[in-house]
Amino acid sequence: MGALLLLASAQMIRSAPAAAHLDQKVPMAPPFMASLLAGGAIGFVSGITGVGGGIFLAPVVLSFGWIDTRQTSAVSATSNLLNSAAALAGTWATLPGLPEPLPWRLLAVGVGGFIGSWLGSRQLSATVLRYILAALLITAGVRMLFA
Repeated sequence: MGALLLLASAQMIRSAPAAAHLDQKVPMAPPFMASLLAGGAIGFVSGITGVGGGIFLAPVVLSFGWIDTRQTSAVSATSNLLNSAAALAGTWATLPGLPEPLPWRLLAVGVGGFIGSWLGSRQLSATVLRYILAALLITAGVRMLFA
C-alpha cells in the first residue's frame, strides 16, 4: 500500500501543473458502476489498513478525471470525517471511557478543518491543492512502508 501511495503522489506531482486544464475536462458525473466498484475497493483497503479512505479516494478520482480538484478535496474530507466518526462511535461502544483530552482534540480538528476548508475552497489554486495532496500521499506512503 505504501508503494501505491508513493506512485499516486508521483501522479499528483506530474498532473499538478495542468490541474486547471484537467479540471475543465471533468465529465458531468462519474460513471456509476466504475465509481461504485472503486468506492467498495477503497472502503475495503481502508478498513484493512486502518488508513482513512480519503487518502486513497483522492488519487483515484483525480487520476480517472471523475471530479475536479476542489470537489475531490471536499469528497475526501467528507469520507475521512465519516470514517473517523464511525471509528469514534465504535471505540465509544467498546471501551469503558474515552480519553480525557478528546474534547480538546476534537476542537482542534474542527478549527483546523474549518481553516483548511476555507483555504481549499476559496484561496488555494487547483495546482497547489494537488501539490498538498502529493505531500500527504508521500507522508502516508513512507509511514506505511517504514512503520
